Amino acid sequence: MEYMEISGRTVEDAIQLALEQLNIGREEAEIIVIKEGKPGILGRGAEEAKIRVRPLVSISNKESNMAEVAKGVLEVLLNGMGISATVVHGASSFAEGEEGAEAPITLDIEGEDLGILIGTDYFPGIKGIGPKKALTLIRKYHTIEKIAFHEKDKYDFAQLSMELLHKIRRVFLFPDVNEHINELYWNMPNSSKVMTLLCKDHHLNEDRVHDNLGKLISNFNSCRAYFTHLEAKPRSIQITLDKLI
Repeated sequence: MEYMEISGRTVEDAIQLALEQLNIGREEAEIIVIKEGKPGILGRGAEEAKIRVRPLVSISNKESNMAEVAKGVLEVLLNGMGISATVVHGASSFAEGEEGAEAPITLDIEGEDLGILIGTDYFPGIKGIGPKKALTLIRKYHTIEKIAFHEKDKYDFAQLSMELLHKIRRVFLFPDVNEHINELYWNMPNSSKVMTLLCKDHHLNEDRVHDNLGKLISNFNSCRAYFTHLEAKPRSIQITLDKLI
């Protein structure tokens, strides 16, 4: 693939923009700094930084199209399953196959890794990584495996074994569903039990839980009022002319 030129306020800004456009990690790109850029004084004399970037792996039109189709299909499937996640190309999606053979298309699903880094009911999280840092690392490396490899000297990933990681991902991506329940009901939230579960058992902020619980109760009452009115509203019936004759 030919080099693409990207400009930004700083070299780092330009690099991040290029990586986002190419949908690759920093270790998967060849970066050449053309111009460092200047901040200027009070906005005067400022110059943007400019870089040249290209992926370290070659991308043919055929492989790119096939990978994009596969990515689109997986996104539709995830959306249909109600899973909030982002599909990105794996490093080998565009790699050249051995002896002219087509390379396999690999796709990574992002989403649950962010929660694992920050902490969930199934894992306390990685010490020293908060929401903003977790988002930065996910954008840079895409998966926890790559984050652990590149950031192992900064953070302790010892408690996050591969077995535990696969288990947590499965809970997020393929949750158990009770298929024997024919009807689902949305009842008024039990405020005391919700506060006990979230605040005492899981140590969440009481004020924030209380505020969001109030919003949930308000939405419940609004929905109940809407559907009660809907049931009482007369319904029209459409018939064809042959029924009138």
